[in-house]
Amino acid sequence: MGNLYSYFTGKSQHIEPGTTRVLETHFEDGTLHTKQYQIYSSLGKGKWQFHREDGAAFEEHWEDGPVLYKWFRNGKLHNELGPAIERYHGVCTRREWWHNGQLHNKVGPALEIWWRNGNLLERSYYKNGKLHNKIGPASEYRYYDGKIHQHKYYVNGILHRDDGPALECWDSNDNLEKREWYQNGNYCNDGTTSIIEHWNNGVKTLEIWGEYYEYGTLNYALNTHFYYHREDGPAYIRWDDHGILIKKEFYIKGEIQEPFVLTKGIRN
Repeated sequence: MGNLYSYFTGKSQHIEPGTTRVLETHFEDGTLHTKQYQIYSSLGKGKWQFHREDGAAFEEHWEDGPVLYKWFRNGKLHNELGPAIERYHGVCTRREWWHNGQLHNKVGPALEIWWRNGNLLERSYYKNGKLHNKIGPASEYRYYDGKIHQHKYYVNGILHRDDGPALECWDSNDNLEKREWYQNGNYCNDGTTSIIEHWNNGVKTLEIWGEYYEYGTLNYALNTHFYYHREDGPAYIRWDDHGILIKKEFYIKGEIQEPFVLTKGIRN
């Protein structure tokens, strides 16, 4: 189609707030490339903003059809009746729900992305711009063939889960790779395992027990630090891919303890 050019040229003039306009760009053969619906805002020094009451405020087209729609209200991504962003590559590959400029959907996922074969790539739930779902994973990722790759659990934008790992990962053969336990954004410090990893044959390769501690004063930023910690057994355990124990380490609040075991050839 060649280079683009615009039919619109602007001139300095007084513009009444609330004035609307429609801008178009076309390919050299005259076919439509983009279409923009705008409104003039009185905020600050005044500026044109994307805005449309009855449809997408921005459209992008290519020779094989429309590829992008965006809904705006007063310059912010917003659509109360459906997704505010839709992207196509022959088939729909992305939908995003926005409310007043924030990713948000109170009745379902706010972000959905598909592979070009139609299989789901990502599904994420947002509330007021933050990843959030109290009844399941806030983010789900899948491989090209549809198999699950990863689950992440968030509450109000923070990694958190009360009844299991907040991060779960699988390889492309459905083997469990990793689980991590978080509460309020930190690894669990309730006496349970913090991290478990697996070899691709399903055999456990790593188990870590630990907790976070906070340090700082009222005059300085509060910081957190993770250390190995377990009072009733080893805090760091590693196995080879046959389930043979390689290493055990005992820690209390990050300090190595006796007995310290470094060995190979003991099946756990």
